[in-house]
Amino acid sequence: ILQLYHKNYKVEQIQEYLKSQKIEIGTRRIYKFIKQNLSEKNFSLKTPSAKSTSEKNETQSVAKSDKQNTKAINAYKAKMQKIAKKD
Repeated sequence: ILQLYHKNYKVEQIQEYLKSQKIEIGTRRIYKFIKQNLSEKNFSLKTPSAKSTSEKNETQSVAKSDKQNTKAINAYKAKMQKIAKKD
């Protein structure tokens, strides 16, 4: 972890590398590990770029929107089926 950090990997990139090695660990835990193993002077958290953060937020928004659309479509279909049965 520290070697990757010193090679300017961001915490999220370190997490992805560990995941590829079948090690599941959260970014908060990686952050704490780095902080505990470096002196305060040498420690500065490398954060993801604003672009990658916004892309992640956009993906989450789209997924949420898709779920809402699916619910609305299913509710509409149920209403149409009830109307069709009445006729």
